[in-house]
Amino acid sequence: MPRLPAGSASSTAAAVSAGFGTLGLLTGSPARRASRGPGGNGLRRIRRRFDSGDWATVQYSVNGGNSFVNAGSAAPSSDRPDFPAIAISPDGTDAYVTYTNFQQPWLSTTSDPRNANVVVRHADVTPVSGAVGSFTDLERDQAGDARGSSANGLAEEFLGDYNYAVATRENGITTANDVRNAVDCPAIDAYRQSLATGSPIAAPAEEQVCPLAFGNSDIFGGLFSDPTP
Repeated sequence: MPRLPAGSASSTAAAVSAGFGTLGLLTGSPARRASRGPGGNGLRRIRRRFDSGDWATVQYSVNGGNSFVNAGSAAPSSDRPDFPAIAISPDGTDAYVTYTNFQQPWLSTTSDPRNANVVVRHADVTPVSGAVGSFTDLERDQAGDARGSSANGLAEEFLGDYNYAVATRENGITTANDVRNAVDCPAIDAYRQSLATGSPIAAPAEEQVCPLAFGNSDIFGGLFSDPTP
């Protein structure tokens, strides 16, 4: 993936609202990330859904968001997409999506790896109708173990906060949390498991017991040319 420093890309192409949640919350929901197309009327939004499979459901509106049409999932059925973000080009002809792809189903134990990688995909859009076509891959990055990421409090992994997408007429630009360089720490795994099971132990001194690369997650950015100009 071509790299850009986080925050360097211009956001003139789309207004993106951050969020994460379930499909069922329809208004005021933190579940969606939205992008505005030409004239402010061609809205696209993407939602992570848990109820019947792992989907990143794309919806579009051509009436200013008064109603939305389902356009299917931006991810193939083999993926487990999380923290999705979507952008549409200013001319309304291209949509770009990025998400974190988990490679295992939900796990009840921290003993097993939680491998994840960043995915970027593209679809053509019909400007007149607003219809979104099929998504295809632009990038599938190297996977890493999500257990090696951490918030400052150590109790949870740190993923998704910086997954964003914007677009110009010629390019899509994305940023995402990436864990390829992060290394798992068994002591942290045990601490997190104790919190999940309701029998908390003391937080370990991670600087003494963990590998140096524990917590070494990155924010990578990519600039992608429109594959169907």
